Amino acid sequence: MERVKGLFPDGLPVDPKKQNSEWFQLYREYQDELQVFYSHKAFLLTRDLASLTVIFIPLSIFGHFLVRQPVSDGRLSLMDSCDFIRGYIAISQTLWRAVCGKCLG
Repeated sequence: MERVKGLFPDGLPVDPKKQNSEWFQLYREYQDELQVFYSHKAFLLTRDLASLTVIFIPLSIFGHFLVRQPVSDGRLSLMDSCDFIRGYIAISQTLWRAVCGKCLG
């Protein structure tokens, strides 16, 4: 935190609009450095995956009660929403490793 305070000799701004302006100016100055680039990329991926999670989990639970799949013996069984969630988590982890593999080492 001391390094951050050193970047702002007049002190850290208190006004939210001023804070945003200062942080964006600082970001623009260092955006091409690899650590900043990959951190920003990881943030965007995390934000997008969190948004998709908010959408897909309720939909999968809702679909669990609506979608029925025929079983080989002719009975109907409910699609397991847990399978959908497990698949979504696996895809999310794969995307996370693909995007963040470079920034972690």
